[in-house]
Amino acid sequence: ANFTGEALSLEALGIGVSKSALSLTAGALLPGLTYFFEVRATMAIDSASTSVATVQVVVVAQSLLAVIAGGNRRVSSAGALLIDGSASYDPNFVGSGADAALVYSWSLVHVANLTISAMPASVTTTNASSLSVPADAMGAGFYVATLTLSKAGLVDSTTQVTVEFSAIFVPTITFVPLDEIKYNTRWELPSERFSLSTKLDEVSQALMAAKSFSPVYTWSARVVVDGEAEGAGLDLTDSQVTTTGAGRPTLAFLSGALTPNTLYSFALSVHSVEGDLAVAFAEVRVLMNRDPYGGVLEVVPASGVAGTGFSLKALGWNDDEEDLPLSFAFSHLPLNVARPGVLALAG
Repeated sequence: ANFTGEALSLEALGIGVSKSALSLTAGALLPGLTYFFEVRATMAIDSASTSVATVQVVVVAQSLLAVIAGGNRRVSSAGALLIDGSASYDPNFVGSGADAALVYSWSLVHVANLTISAMPASVTTTNASSLSVPADAMGAGFYVATLTLSKAGLVDSTTQVTVEFSAIFVPTITFVPLDEIKYNTRWELPSERFSLSTKLDEVSQALMAAKSFSPVYTWSARVVVDGEAEGAGLDLTDSQVTTTGAGRPTLAFLSGALTPNTLYSFALSVHSVEGDLAVAFAEVRVLMNRDPYGGVLEVVPASGVAGTGFSLKALGWNDDEEDLPLSFAFSHLPLNVARPGVLALAG
């Protein structure tokens, strides 16, 4: 066969090419390209005896991912607002530091009576990862903030949140940005626990320090179906679901409390005991990772005697592309001495 294109120097990548197995590290191959690998096997005692085989590898370019920290929210129009899109990224990018090729485009439109009005000129909309809204720039009402992430050669990615600007003072809730796009529902170490943390704006903190504002926090967690949060949601006061309850700035879950492969809406409302402030609201939506799927555990032979050798294989297991490769661990069930013929689980 005839192949065209630039030859890839494996030696230049520090990869040995004289062995029967070849392993390429992440980032060694560029996205959006097709590679042809050739292996040549030669007899050590007769260099004229050679066989050649080729294989094609397609490296698919992943889509850009626009991300706005937090979610829908209610804020005071008298205060400044920063809508943070710095967590947006190109999953194809390999390198250190920021990806300078990313282009951020923002819009903030007022939705009233099913009509849309333009964004005020005072709002910063230059190529920045965050949208800066000055104090008193927006009139009371509902607005939709949209972030479009672009990069040459890739399809744009868009995301948006709804912001309600209130004419009276509202504590502004900010979610601490999440490090991942999706999270596992089970873990062994406390450091792996899925949790959400929030903080209030500086004005609210000053009012709290002056003992003139006593915030009351109320969390909810509901499943999102067809874009809408549905049902009564989880009982966050249940000690089998969270370690924090539903009334703190932080919400932390117990392992196994959330359902894999499910999109959740986590919403926090804050009101004052004194009752003189509007209720603040903020929401974030998080996808819980699904478990590996589609596989079986095969044993050959299925039965035998004490002297029989058994071979066990985990076959056909798969997962989302970004979660590969999988690792496997086998454990055994020792004989339960108290109940002959019954196997007891060993940790």
